Amino acid sequence: MSKKILALCVSVLLIACQTTGSTGVTYSVFFTPEDHMASLIEEGDYEGADQVLAKQREFFSNDNGVLGDDFKPLVVKLTTSIYGPKEAEVKSSLETMESWISQNLTREGWSSLDQDIKEAGSILTHFDRFSVFNEKAFLPETVSKLRTLRGEVQARITENAAAAFADYDLLSEPSFFDVYPMGNTFSE
Repeated sequence: MSKKILALCVSVLLIACQTTGSTGVTYSVFFTPEDHMASLIEEGDYEGADQVLAKQREFFSNDNGVLGDDFKPLVVKLTTSIYGPKEAEVKSSLETMESWISQNLTREGWSSLDQDIKEAGSILTHFDRFSVFNEKAFLPETVSKLRTLRGEVQARITENAAAAFADYDLLSEPSFFDVYPMGNTFSE
């Protein structure tokens, strides 16, 4: 009889320790959000791991609402896993944006400038999908710098638009607004 009572008590205790995450996963003392996030990272499901971190923020935070030190290595593993495959692309785009800061925005370069701005925007959009990068401590410096330089290049484009328009041959060339790197460039 005492084994049945013990088994009943253990069952009640285990049921009481379970919580259902917003992802539909049941967490317990044996399977925590940390375990879930680690398994998703191992599976390569970085978006899923990021969602667990975002939705279970209270679990991962200390009393001050800041990410607990115990979880930082796991979050660093997540951010490294996301950034690593894109690192070369980020650095290349960063170099390209740096080159546009120092060169004249001549008509011959408008098409490639437009494409370079769009590519940088696409890279930044990739990182914007992950809430973990909302914390500056986890956003790679190169991504932050790329965002800043892209903004500076866009500002140069805007500043030079009036002069470029004034010098543009409106009668024999295609529409200025179709060729000058503005318009859709800024929406990505």
